[in-house]
Amino acid sequence: KQTYPIVRVTDYADARLSDIKLTDELTAAVNIGAFDENIRYYDAVVADKDEAGDNNVAVLEVTPKDNAATIAVKLNNVAVVAETDGSYNITLVAGQNVIVVTSSINAEAEVYVLVVDYTPVV
Repeated sequence: KQTYPIVRVTDYADARLSDIKLTDELTAAVNIGAFDENIRYYDAVVADKDEAGDNNVAVLEVTPKDNAATIAVKLNNVAVVAETDGSYNITLVAGQNVIVVTSSINAEAEVYVLVVDYTPVV
């Protein structure tokens, strides 16, 4: 029986992320646990400190493994526009906030989900 080799004619596209960081409005790092490029779900807790709304904006920083990757971020199913390359301002609402980060290169895509529970001061 004849065998045929499989020959890859294009470079491998790695759309995974190398890091996700979330910083709250008070510039404290939000604990999402240790980031691992192969883990797709993270959760975190953010709360106001002294008054209502004083900590409801977080900064999400996304770093792709490959700079050719296109990053798309959605907060509660609404697209978020990057403030700077890889940095997104996320305005949290009371309760659960679902952030979906999609990194894609050509037809290769990786999706990461970050769920942030935000508790405002009442």
